[in-house]
Amino acid sequence: EGKLVHKDEAHALIDCPELPAKVYTDQKFEAENGQTIWISIRPEDIDLHKEKPAHRDTHNWARGKVKEIAYLGSFAIYHVQMENGRIIKSQVPAPYWYVRGIEPPTWGDEVYLDWPENQPTPLTR
Repeated sequence: EGKLVHKDEAHALIDCPELPAKVYTDQKFEAENGQTIWISIRPEDIDLHKEKPAHRDTHNWARGKVKEIAYLGSFAIYHVQMENGRIIKSQVPAPYWYVRGIEPPTWGDEVYLDWPENQPTPLTR
């Protein structure tokens, strides 16, 4: 949940106090500056990283610790708990870590989440 800070024909910027960065989206929706907006992002559209992505300074990222991991064959769902207690889920394909030669994060590890601008779906009610 957040407040619409800026909106034009091409994009919108939403300030969500529970996130360390603003949410930037290129989705079309009707709203006025200052209006309360809820953001929905599917878990498979949220990328998980062991280090903060260099390209994410001002928007579309979060940080937390791995609280739970559900291994489901071809993918795993990571439950990442932010400092404020909110859980964000990220669905990661099984070979993701292996093909990059990276040890996958485990319970208690600090991780970073990010998502592309075309994924946040703004909801106005």
